[in-house]
Amino acid sequence: MLHDLPRRVAAHPAGRRVLMVIALGFLLTQLFLGVRPWLPGQARARLPWTMFVASGKNNRSLSFTGVTDDGAIIEVDPARWVRFTRGFTGLRVHDHHPAMWKDQARHQRVQRVFARWLARQVWRDDGVRLIELRFQRHWERIESGKVKHGALHSIPIAAEDLERAVPREARVADR
Repeated sequence: MLHDLPRRVAAHPAGRRVLMVIALGFLLTQLFLGVRPWLPGQARARLPWTMFVASGKNNRSLSFTGVTDDGAIIEVDPARWVRFTRGFTGLRVHDHHPAMWKDQARHQRVQRVFARWLARQVWRDDGVRLIELRFQRHWERIESGKVKHGALHSIPIAAEDLERAVPREARVADR
């Protein structure tokens, strides 16, 4: 039944028209993509699927440091817990999420939630209790290699934010 479907569609007059429209659409798309670099303005704009390949003029990154309850400052690497990257760019969620790069009040809530989550991960896996998480934005110009550093943002971590996380030693001791 299905093995002769293409032959039956091609034999039907309306089916031939549908196949011709599909073929014509494919050829016009190929023609547009071939001519596109020479077109002015918006027709030459980047296509949506290139966002996973093209990185732009700057490499952006965030650095995180935590302040422990005894005042020590430790480096926190979120890549230990955030393993998924944005396509082939190597950027992780915390590196490219718009809320981490803006200072409006609506974005600060997302930053606080991420900081609390990261502090819980550090407490659970390393047994280190953080009272404050600091993050700083960095932009590196690809052509020149110059690095620009943003302001240091500090987010306090309350003790009740960590109570859901159980340190690794306590999990091992319970077994």
